[in-house]
Amino acid sequence: GKDIVIKDVIADAMLQQILTRPKDYSVVATLNLNGDYLSDALAAQVGGIGIAPGANLSDTIALFEATHGTAPKYAGQDKVNPGSLILSAEMMLRHMG
Repeated sequence: GKDIVIKDVIADAMLQQILTRPKDYSVVATLNLNGDYLSDALAAQVGGIGIAPGANLSDTIALFEATHGTAPKYAGQDKVNPGSLILSAEMMLRHMG
């Protein structure tokens, strides 16, 4: 199996590292606020939070969701891009095997 590498990194240095070398990271564990900064910055690399899929995984539970929330003020206006939800569903199906 693979070794688990644990690195304690200051938040601003981590943001720089993950943006310049994203392939070096397969899993990042962080506190909520710093994780929010990281996920928003990484989502911007693929078009923003409106298109990026979202997943929360544990050993026993997997939750997949759109990263942008429900955007109720846009309901019925044909303005919302369903890409985030579609990509989250694709990740869920891949996760299920």
